[in-house]
Parts: sequence; structure tokens; C-alpha cells
Amino acid sequence: MSLIRVWEAIRYIQQSPSWLQRFKTCVEKEKIESKALLRLDVPTRWNSTYQMLEVALRFERAFERYHEEDPCFERNLLEGDGGGRPMDFDWVILKGLVQMLQISYRVTLTVSGTTSTTSNVYLHDISEIAALLNE
Repeated sequence: MSLIRVWEAIRYIQQSPSWLQRFKTCVEKEKIESKALLRLDVPTRWNSTYQMLEVALRFERAFERYHEEDPCFERNLLEGDGGGRPMDFDWVILKGLVQMLQISYRVTLTVSGTTSTTSNVYLHDISEIAALLNE
């Protein structure tokens, strides 16, 4: 549900140029310095989920402020599949998910960037994933 809530929140904000501008204003008010923009994932590129969440986590405080400034935000999100806006516990869950996806993302870049992949190239990363799963 946490992933769906963030996805729905991003989709909502991106639906209107004025909503996106309001979100950018929230980013400025929260003094978040990032050149990254909100983005949705692409179903055929699973690494894009990591990229979407990694950017969204930077803007956690801006999402909270946006909720305070847009009276329709939560009401519209309650109608979606996620069941509302991202809550504090969603961000905690997503931080853990991003840790695992980051390792997977790194492995994918390593493997796709070479023509002769051997196990020593990504063994450490796979061990990291196993350790995170055991926690």
C-alpha cells in the first residue's frame, strides 16, 4: 500500500500544471534542494520504481506541506487504489524498500554495463540484499 500511496500522490500532482507548481512551491518552502523532479515508474522498466521512490523520499516534507495547502489532495487520493495520502509509516517502509532496490539497481547497472559478467562482479551486492532480507 505504501508504494501505491506514493505513486497515486505523484500521479495526482502531475495531473495539473498548477498542482505541480504548487508542489514546487512547497519544495521551496521546505528548503529542499534538489534538481530532481517527481516521476512515475515505467511498467516495463522495473528499475524506474527505484528511481521514482528515491526522488519521492527527498520530497517527503514537501508532500506533507502539499497536503496542508491543497484541500482536495487527500479527498482525491482516498478515491484511488492507495487509500489516501502517504503517511509517516509509509515513508519508513519505503526507505527500507529503497535500500534493497538501490542494491538491485546497482547490480543491474553493473551487469548491463559489461559483456562478460562473472559472479565476483556482483557477489557482494547479492550478499547485501540477503543481509537486508534477513533483517
